[in-house]
Amino acid sequence: MKLARVAIFLAGVIGMMAGGLISISALKSSQEQELLRTHESLKSQATVLVDQFFSVLESAKKLSPKASEENLPYLVHSGTVKMKSGAPEEFESFSVNDLALQERVLNSLKAQISLPDLQLVKLGLGTFELNETGGKLGIFIAQPVFKAGVPGGAESEVVERLNVSLMDPVKAFPGLGKLSAGEQSAFLIHKDGKVLAHTRSAYVGTDLKRIGDLKDSLSNLFLGAQTGFVQRYAQSDGTREVLAVVRAGVFPFAVGVEQKAASPVLSTAWLMEQLDSGSARRGAGVAFVLVALALVLFSFVSAWASRGLRLEVERSAAIRKTEADDSVSPIDSGAAMNRVSAPLTVASAAERFSSARGTVEAVQNELKNQSSSLEQLLDSGSEDPAAEMLSRLEGAMTLETVEKELVRTASLLTKGGVVYFRYQRRMQNLSYQCASPDLKVENYHLLQAYVRKDIELQVEQLSDSGKVASLTHYAPIKKIIQTGFGGVKYEAWAVASQPEVSLQAKLVGLLVLIHPDQADSSYRAVLARVMKEAGNYLYAHGNKIKSRNVTDPEVMA
Repeated sequence: MKLARVAIFLAGVIGMMAGGLISISALKSSQEQELLRTHESLKSQATVLVDQFFSVLESAKKLSPKASEENLPYLVHSGTVKMKSGAPEEFESFSVNDLALQERVLNSLKAQISLPDLQLVKLGLGTFELNETGGKLGIFIAQPVFKAGVPGGAESEVVERLNVSLMDPVKAFPGLGKLSAGEQSAFLIHKDGKVLAHTRSAYVGTDLKRIGDLKDSLSNLFLGAQTGFVQRYAQSDGTREVLAVVRAGVFPFAVGVEQKAASPVLSTAWLMEQLDSGSARRGAGVAFVLVALALVLFSFVSAWASRGLRLEVERSAAIRKTEADDSVSPIDSGAAMNRVSAPLTVASAAERFSSARGTVEAVQNELKNQSSSLEQLLDSGSEDPAAEMLSRLEGAMTLETVEKELVRTASLLTKGGVVYFRYQRRMQNLSYQCASPDLKVENYHLLQAYVRKDIELQVEQLSDSGKVASLTHYAPIKKIIQTGFGGVKYEAWAVASQPEVSLQAKLVGLLVLIHPDQADSSYRAVLARVMKEAGNYLYAHGNKIKSRNVTDPEVMA
C-alpha cells in the first residue's frame, strides 16, 4: 500500500508538471495568435489612412491652385512657378507676399522635383519648411502646365510652369485624431524620417530615423519595391512598440500605426505585469486547489481500476478452469454446408448475372442518349466567344464597359467566379475593379497589390512573344486573394495589349479565376485570345487611340 501511495504521489507531480507545460504552451500559442491579429489590424488601419492620403491629394488637385480656405482649409497658400531649362526659376504669382516662404518653397522645389518624373506622373510631391525654424514641415503639390500644343494637334512635353499648392499635413489628416483616444498612435512621415502629422501633436517634427531599430527599415522601404513592413522597436524611454508602416504608392510618404507590444510569456516584464495585477497570486491558488483535487481523483480512479483488474483476473481464471473440466466435441459441418449451399449459390449467381446484364444494357442506353445529346449540341454550334465579345466591344466607350465584358466572357468560359483588377501604371498598383455576379466581394478597398517593375517588364516581354503570364504565385496577389476570398483555389493571369496595337506590349490588368476547373482546361486557348482582345481595347481606351484587332489564337503560357 505504501508503494501504491508513493506511485500515486509521483503520478500527481508528473501530471502537475505536464499541466504546467501545456499551460505555458497554450499561453505562448495564444499570444502568437493575438500578435498576428494585431499585425493584420495595424496594417489594415495603415492602409485605410493611406487611402485617405490619396483622397486628400485628389481633392487638392481638383481645386488647386484657386482653392480657398472655405473649400479646403488645409491648403494654406498657392501660386505659379516659372520653369527654365527644366528647373523651377521663380514665382510668377503667390497668394501672399511672404518672400522668406517663397524662397524656402522654391529651394524645396529645386531639390525635390525631377523633370522626367514630372512629365511621366504629371504630379510632384515633396516637403518644405512651414516656418523658419524648420521644426514643422508642410507638403507641396506641384502640377505641371505644358507648353501649348503645336499645329496638327500634337501635345508638347515641355513643362512651361508649375501650379504649386502648399498643404498643412496636420490639418489635412483629421482621421489620425480618431486613434488618439485609445492605445494606438498613427502618423504620416516623409522618406527622410520626419514626422509630418501625428495623433499626438508633441511628436510632429521628430525624426524616426534617429531610432536605431527603425533607421534601416525606413531606408529600405523607400529604396526597394516593398510596400510596407511590421516591426517591434524600443522607444527612448524603453517602451516597446509594434509598428506597421504602409508606403503611399510611388510618393515619398508613408503612414504608420503603432501600439504597445505585449511582453513575451515568462519574461521578466511579463512576470512583473502578472504580479502587479495580482493574477499570478490568484492563478497559484487555483493551481494548488486543482492539484489537490487531481490527486484525490487519481486515488479514487486508481483504487477502482485495481479492483476492476483483480475481478477480471479472477473471472478469467474461472473460465479457463471450466474449459479444462468440460469435454466438448467439435461438429464437422463442412459437407452438410456444401450440399445445402451449392444449389443456392448457382441460383444466386444466375440472378446476379441477369441483374448485371440489365444494368449493362441500361448503362449502354444512357451512353447512347448522352452521345446523341452531345452530337446535337455540337451540330447546333455556337459562335466564337472571342468574336462575340469583340462584336460587343466595338461599341464600348469606357474602360468599365470593356472590363465588365471581359469578366462576363471569362466567367462563361470557365463556369466559375472571375475578378478583374485594373493596373494603374503611374502608381504600379493593381486595384479591384469588378467581379462576376456569383462572387460576393467585401472590403474591396483593401484589395490592392503593388507590382514590382521587374515583374511588369517580365509580363510585357512574355506578351511580346505571344504568351500570357501567370501571376498566381506572386506574393502580393496571394495576399489580396486571401484577404478578399480566404483560402480558395485560384489562377491569376496578366491582361496585356499586343505589340500590333501598342507597339510594345503594355500591362493593363489582372484576371483572377476563382475555383478554376482543373479537370478541363480546354477553355484556356479561347480565354487567352479573349484576354488579348480585351487587353487591346483596354489599352486603346486608356490611351485614347484607335485599336486594331489581333485575332491570332494562342495558348496560355
